[in-house]
Amino acid sequence: MPNRDFRAATDAMLKLGVSLRQLADGLGVPEARVYQARMNPAASGYRKPPQGWEKALAEVAKRRQGELSELLRELRRRSTSGQKARRSPNGERRRDGAGHSGE
Repeated sequence: MPNRDFRAATDAMLKLGVSLRQLADGLGVPEARVYQARMNPAASGYRKPPQGWEKALAEVAKRRQGELSELLRELRRRSTSGQKARRSPNGERRRDGAGHSGE
């Protein structure tokens, strides 16, 4: 059942924050086509998933992986550079910007 596989793959990607627009762009089809391919095959508006969808979605996932890897590197760089432990007004140790209530 190709629709189940397509639906499961797109469900997983949507859950991870890939938008319908990004899926459509990666597949080279309009958003409506992705929506229709995700439908129950018994539905009147159902259309088969685009040919080559597995490879196309793998490329979308690869791009997202690169974006997330870069974000991870940046966050790690920020967390390890220039953050000295300080004492809060109540005497507890804290990192820069953490635990500050703005008072």
